[in-house]
Amino acid sequence: MEKKQKIEIGLAVLIILALICVLVWIIYPREIQEDVIVDENGNIVVENDTDYTPTVDYSIYPESAVTIARVFAERFGSFSNQAGYINVMSVMDISTESLQMRLDKIIDDATDNDSGTYYGISTIVLSSEQVSATDAQEVFEVLTQREESIESPENTTVRYQTMVITLVKEGNNWLVDDFVWQ
Repeated sequence: MEKKQKIEIGLAVLIILALICVLVWIIYPREIQEDVIVDENGNIVVENDTDYTPTVDYSIYPESAVTIARVFAERFGSFSNQAGYINVMSVMDISTESLQMRLDKIIDDATDNDSGTYYGISTIVLSSEQVSATDAQEVFEVLTQREESIESPENTTVRYQTMVITLVKEGNNWLVDDFVWQ
């Protein structure tokens, strides 16, 4: 083959590849997330929509008080002030009405006191121990490991903290009625 033929074949292959890429791009368009805002520093800002209710399928968890306590501790204990308090809203379904009112107040107070400086905390349950139990109420001490970041994810400290969680049985379901960080 001559050099000219090799160049023509190479160009034809490149044109075919470009056409394939264009077709793929047209057939599979990227989804655009319209409600995400990026600030001047490149951080993603989530608008605080109080009508938003996260849908968490708790039916995948076994119906036991200890499982609900562990899920509550991890979800409620993991937080970022840039996530619109989704962590608190995500545990509403496994909380009693009285605790839901307390959680709403926590969101309101946190929103009012948010300085805008990045703050995030990630919580993992290490162990849980039943403190007391009756047919209608169970209390657990849940030991957690918490990674706390202030101003930047690079500025992280690790601490261990216990949460005492009280659950009550409503019908066939265990619901969190109270919690206290120790």
